[in-house]
Amino acid sequence: MSLGDIANEELNDRKYWHLIAAINKDRHYYALRNATDLTKIQTKSLVQIWRVSKYNGFDSRTRIQVSATDRKRGYDELLSLANSGKPFNQAFSDDLFSQFHRQELDLSLDYVAPGDVRNLRELSLEIYGDPKYWPIIAWSNRDQFRGEVTQDTPLSSNQHLSVPQFTPWPR
Repeated sequence: MSLGDIANEELNDRKYWHLIAAINKDRHYYALRNATDLTKIQTKSLVQIWRVSKYNGFDSRTRIQVSATDRKRGYDELLSLANSGKPFNQAFSDDLFSQFHRQELDLSLDYVAPGDVRNLRELSLEIYGDPKYWPIIAWSNRDQFRGEVTQDTPLSSNQHLSVPQFTPWPR
């Protein structure tokens, strides 16, 4: 691959080839003064990539506010996927984890027992702070429900449900 190809693949734009070239100049794959976006890097060569967090330079209060907005956007995206009819399975969830990780959102699959919670709406309110996200719970637990599932679908205290959640800041 060339420096431009690596920049395009890792940083989503060829124009950042010079950053990758500068970071890796001491690996002796090329002479920095002669490097271009077309400079080839041998297969199986170790290339270092630096990423700067979008939270870099924010104070902790601002990080918390920004991450809360990002998590809400992430839950809205999960809700859209739940309503799309796409099945929630291991391969799909692995792709989701990677997709959200690139957006600096850490998605995990936590297991909960409903306890005294009566239905999906109440569980969504308890977990997500908003009852509108109940379809996410139904989506990630399709095998636990028979027939039509609504926000009023009753839950049993002995159920164990998998629930996609974003890790809040600060980490």
